Amino acid sequence: MPVLSARQVTLRLPDSLYSQVKRMARQRRVSVNRLMQERLESLAAESLALEMGAAYAALGKRQRELPTRAMMGVQREALPSEASVLSNA
Repeated sequence: MPVLSARQVTLRLPDSLYSQVKRMARQRRVSVNRLMQERLESLAAESLALEMGAAYAALGKRQRELPTRAMMGVQREALPSEASVLSNA
């Protein structure tokens, strides 16, 4: 993924951890910078997925509290009509 703009970050690591990270980067044939960037991107994506999952679950709980008839109108708008489905069959 191309980086349009980037920020420089200073990170202090214990020597033992830095040695491990450096070894992992060498094994993967990438720079320590690239390895750290990939891992942080992965962590951010995982965090976003958890947040979205929690929001989706909360939405499901709220929908149970809403009147069913009101939600049926919204669902009808989102789904194709039976006539259009049958005419395309």
